[in-house]
Amino acid sequence: MIDKSHRTWNRTDAYMPDTPRLTTCFALTFLTTIEIQHVHQKFMQLAGEVTDFKTQVITSAQVSSIPAIQVNPFKDQICKVFSWNKEGLFSFDEFLEMMSVFSENASLSVKADYAFRIYDLNGNDYIDQEDIRNIILRLTYGMMDETNISVLIHYILDEGDLNNDGMLSFSEFKNVIERSPDFQKSFTIRF
Repeated sequence: MIDKSHRTWNRTDAYMPDTPRLTTCFALTFLTTIEIQHVHQKFMQLAGEVTDFKTQVITSAQVSSIPAIQVNPFKDQICKVFSWNKEGLFSFDEFLEMMSVFSENASLSVKADYAFRIYDLNGNDYIDQEDIRNIILRLTYGMMDETNISVLIHYILDEGDLNNDGMLSFSEFKNVIERSPDFQKSFTIRF
C-alpha cells in the first residue's frame, strides 16, 4: 500500500490523464482515477476552448466560480496558496493539487499544512492576532462586534498558543487542528 501522506506533486511531468498520466496522478494525489477524470473534465470546462493543453491555464476567477469555492470566505487565499504564479493562473497540475488537498482522502497533515497557509492572511508564517481577527470577520461576514472578537481571539490563543508569544506557529496550529474532530471533514470540497 502506498503511503500518500508525504507525496510531492511533480508539476513537470504530466498534462493529460491518459493511462500513464492517470497512473502518475493517482500515485501523487489523494484522488481516485475517477475523481482525477472528473477534475480534468472540470478544468477543461473552466478553460473553455483549449488550444494547447500543455500550456493551458485557468484564472483565479474561473477557479472561484466553482460553487464550493465561490461561497468560501477564503477563496482569494485558496487561489493565492494553490496558484504558483503572481497572476493567479492555474495549470492543470495546480488545479489537481488543490482538488487533491480538498478531497476527503487527503491526510490530516496535508490539510493542516495548506489550512495554515490559507489562514496566514498577512503572510508572516504565523497565525497572529491580526490573522485571527480577520479570520473571524470573514467567517462571520463582519457581523461580530469587537468585544466578542477580542474574547474569541483570547480564547483561541489561550487554547493553542503553547509558548505564549501571542501567535500560533505551524506546530501549534497543527496541534489545535488535530484536536478538532470536524476539521478534516470540513476542509473538503465535494465535486
